[in-house]
Amino acid sequence: MMIDTGDVLIVGAGPVGLLTALALAQKGVSVTVVEAAEGVSDAPRAMVYFAPTMIALHELGLLDDVARQSVEGRAFGHHVPDFGVHLKIENSVMAGITFDYQLHCGQDIVARIAQQHAERLGVRVLFNHKLVALTQNADSAIATVQTPDGARDLRAKWIIGADGARSTVRQLLDIEFAGHTWGNRFVATNVYCDFSTLGYQAANFVCDPTYSAVIAVIDNKGLWRLTYQEDGTLPVDSFMERLPERYGFFIPQGTPFEIASANPYTIHQRCATTLRQGRILLAGDAAHATNPCGGLGLTTGLWSGMILSDTLAAVLQEDA
Repeated sequence: MMIDTGDVLIVGAGPVGLLTALALAQKGVSVTVVEAAEGVSDAPRAMVYFAPTMIALHELGLLDDVARQSVEGRAFGHHVPDFGVHLKIENSVMAGITFDYQLHCGQDIVARIAQQHAERLGVRVLFNHKLVALTQNADSAIATVQTPDGARDLRAKWIIGADGARSTVRQLLDIEFAGHTWGNRFVATNVYCDFSTLGYQAANFVCDPTYSAVIAVIDNKGLWRLTYQEDGTLPVDSFMERLPERYGFFIPQGTPFEIASANPYTIHQRCATTLRQGRILLAGDAAHATNPCGGLGLTTGLWSGMILSDTLAAVLQEDA
């Protein structure tokens, strides 16, 4: 069955895919988003948004909605335990220049808000649609997706792969993901623990050759993110067995905590050797993957989508 989806078909309903869909829809472009999963992922990933991201959210009309579901961070901690260094960087120095705070919330919150705004503009978001094949010609590109009701062919003038670092779009196009994979592994955990009583700011880097970590508050209900590193050669399936020893470096014995979720991640520094093949393009982690320190993954992913939306809309409207 061939279905015409309009101007642009986006593969991937993460924050980059949904924000790009919204940006295109605001420019009058018809957009459909397909996602293999049954809904927006709430796995522990990006959750601190600095000025470059907040500027984009403001331009898209999302900032107020995101802020209402976020915690404001007004200081940043930099800790080097071996040297007894505990620095507090105040965001107030940015007052009058740009935002003097950052926003903290799970990236699933941003994605769901983007989805709501996009759907109001006519964007269709189809879950349980798994990409299995791609073809294209001079005028259109076709994505074959597997759905609960069988296979479907979805045709659009352009297709954007925003389906993450393991991008099916990129793999089907046989585009090299050049770069390297770090030897260590990150374990991202969401945990109920009052880190503010343990000397931590709203967002923190812990710099240590063995126990480096990112620690940041997620919401106003006591949920925090503790992402720590471990040796990537250790068996990934048993990471939870090693977690108590890692936690002991950051949380003093006797301090109550409750783990809500935990996921191990391989850390990449990679970029696709091309971000376009004919009428199929890449954005976000499908195009480029970086380590999560500093929030540059979602920041650069979001902006690749914003720049692409400007360019692609201009091409569709024959302005460029």
